[in-house]
Parts: sequence; C-alpha cells; structure tokens
Amino acid sequence: RIVLHDWFTLAEERALGGVHLNRRNPEAPPLYKGSISRSCHSLEEIIEYKPVCDYVFFSPIFQSISKEGYGSGFSLDGLRNAKGIIDDKVIALGGICPRTITKLKDIPFGGVAVLGALWGNDPSLLVADQLIKQFKRLQVWP
Repeated sequence: RIVLHDWFTLAEERALGGVHLNRRNPEAPPLYKGSISRSCHSLEEIIEYKPVCDYVFFSPIFQSISKEGYGSGFSLDGLRNAKGIIDDKVIALGGICPRTITKLKDIPFGGVAVLGALWGNDPSLLVADQLIKQFKRLQVWP
C-alpha cells in the first residue's frame, strides 16, 4: 500500500503499492507496471493525466490547513459543473476537514484525502488517540 513520491526504483524492487507523479517527478520509470497516481492542480491537468493514471489528487479544493498561503482557485459551483472530468478517479485534497467535507457531497469525487485535518501544522504534537478521534470526525464521506 506504500506509494512513493521519490525513489521510484524502490517501488519495483520492493513490490510496493505504486508511484506518485508530480511536477518534480513527472514520469514513471520506463516500462513501469505498477499503480500510478498524480497531483493535479487544474481541470486541464485532470483531463490530461487521468487517462494514464489509476487515480489523481486534485488540490487545493479549500484553503490548505497545513500549507500556509496555499489556497483554492476553484469555486464549488465550478467543481459541480465539471461533469465528466471529476469522477471516481479524482480524489479531493486540500483544506478537507469536518467543516468542509460535507460541502463536497454533491460533487462526484472518488474520495477525499486529508493531511492538515489530522496532523495540523506539527505532526509531532499529535498523539494516537487524538488522531483516531479526529479521523472519526471526518467519517461523514458517503
């Protein structure tokens, strides 16, 4: 289940879950046969990369919790109108928390990914029981 954002050769050597592409690492290794995901930051990128990926992350949907000054350029109405682009291969990311997750229920994302809602700005401060409690607050996704 481990997906690497760097050191792609390890994914094959260790039979890991896959590789994740982004602007820093835009291509999978030649002849790579495992799972491929990618970070997308525009609808145009989703259109371009979704056909060659198993799934894509689309961000930032809302103002980031963990990256200061990293805000969304998307309106909820614009996302709702992206029919045929946003589907079960597109995972919403960025600013997803108990307050914002319910705003996405009528947009056909395949799921949501959270970082800051669980970890905040300093993952070392969070203890396991707090992490589990916060995770349960997020379990409202359909």
